[in-house]
Amino acid sequence: TIFSNKNTHKYNIMKIAICGGTISGATLARTLSSSSLGSNVVPFSIELHSCLHDPARSKPHPLCEYEPLSFLISENAEPGIKEEVNRWVGKELIQQCITRGENENADDNSKNFSPSPRMGFYDSKTNLLSLEQENSCNLRYQPRRGFFSLIDRLLEDLPTSKSESCDLVRISKDQLIALERNPRKHPSKDKDPKNDNQKRKQQQHQPDHQWFLRDASDNRHGPYDLVLFAYDANPRSARKASFKQLLETALPTSSEIIKSLSRTVSASAMTAIVAFPKEKENQRQKNKNDNSKSDNIPFDSVRFEGVPALQFATRNRSGDAASHRGMRFNFEKEDVWTLVATPEWSHEARKSHKNKWNKKEVGKDIVTAFAKSLSGFYNNEDTVKLMVEQHRSVVPTFHWQGSSSITRTAPDTDAFSFDAEAGIGFCGDVFGGQGVEGAIRSAIELAQHVHLYQKETSSAISPSSLSRLPVDKTAWTFRSHNDHPDRHDTNSIVGEFTGRHEPRDGLDHTWPTAVDIAN
Repeated sequence: TIFSNKNTHKYNIMKIAICGGTISGATLARTLSSSSLGSNVVPFSIELHSCLHDPARSKPHPLCEYEPLSFLISENAEPGIKEEVNRWVGKELIQQCITRGENENADDNSKNFSPSPRMGFYDSKTNLLSLEQENSCNLRYQPRRGFFSLIDRLLEDLPTSKSESCDLVRISKDQLIALERNPRKHPSKDKDPKNDNQKRKQQQHQPDHQWFLRDASDNRHGPYDLVLFAYDANPRSARKASFKQLLETALPTSSEIIKSLSRTVSASAMTAIVAFPKEKENQRQKNKNDNSKSDNIPFDSVRFEGVPALQFATRNRSGDAASHRGMRFNFEKEDVWTLVATPEWSHEARKSHKNKWNKKEVGKDIVTAFAKSLSGFYNNEDTVKLMVEQHRSVVPTFHWQGSSSITRTAPDTDAFSFDAEAGIGFCGDVFGGQGVEGAIRSAIELAQHVHLYQKETSSAISPSSLSRLPVDKTAWTFRSHNDHPDRHDTNSIVGEFTGRHEPRDGLDHTWPTAVDIAN
């Protein structure tokens, strides 16, 4: 056991595994490993496992490593969320987005500001594409080198050596494949009855077993008193399938946690990642008043209203942000966009995951809808034909299952799940509301609860009442723009329809095991 300072021997050091190299996972580890929750010592030894085994794929895939351009922190966000984001700004991990007018008045030496992404809105009723204005009380931020580089930096920033206020946080990159229970050894009889009774009392209110995690090389990690999972839908740096398979290896002990996750529902949508040719510099100067090229589109993202084949479109960032997604293209010659259809249109294109569908035709329909919506701006109908003819698929069109998390916990419900008897917890934006704000909210709430749990298990009070399992339908609600003002990117997908042919009972039917347990 690693101790945080000379006085830590007075405390029961709890060994914790955090599974998930995500925004919520990094925030959870940092919060637990600091003394920011009112204690002058850290009663935890933490190992963060940043890599989970993907049972379906051996390589990174663009659909599971999609990242938006920016994120929004609402005016009403809790102080702890704003403090965490401000910490990122102070470490120069992110920049606050400001409009061009504000940018001109900003200090040229300031490294904390960047031009705001130009976000457009297209209304099919008026056939107008316009710049969308956001409430200035809500602050938008942009990671300096993309979301996945931000996550890498947050993990690197965790305390990895002993100090006066922080315990060691160990980072493991081994791919995990199983969660296994290990029977707890009963204390051997001590010659001193007082010592033996003390050991029994310490274990009396602990989980009945400790946990081990097994990786793809068949190595065991542990033992752990608690295993905490951290999954975010946006940005999604790990697939939900990885978390599902880990939890299922721990059945039946993990059944209550799985049941609490049965209402984390997401929508599916057809998605095309396409590249349009850019003009060369001499052509750009010659045709500088010609809007017939995609890199002349004065927007970085667009949300659509009344266009069935389009929900939103986002221009892909160059450099590091794209390399994490395993995509290779020349940003100097190509303008690359991610185009996502509505769940309703996607369902018509493919009513069941068992049905065959024509990827090229679906992709062409999405690109055509994108080009047509821009025809008013171009004022040139020939541009529609040119964009469709000249576009290149960066990856084949795919049916993005889980393109947007459409549920969250209700306002009066904890934004996490915790089974005190099993010693398993779960946090992420699927609880706190999709996006960075929801991920931080969920992680901080779980960290606070784990501190309470540790305090209770160190005393004579039973921790059984400390379980927080949002299993009832009333504990969940469908996400709406009234919850969070960000209407762009995957956050633009709201409502009850999943884009799949399945019962509308509020359960995640992409996870049959969870549905069976919930029913």
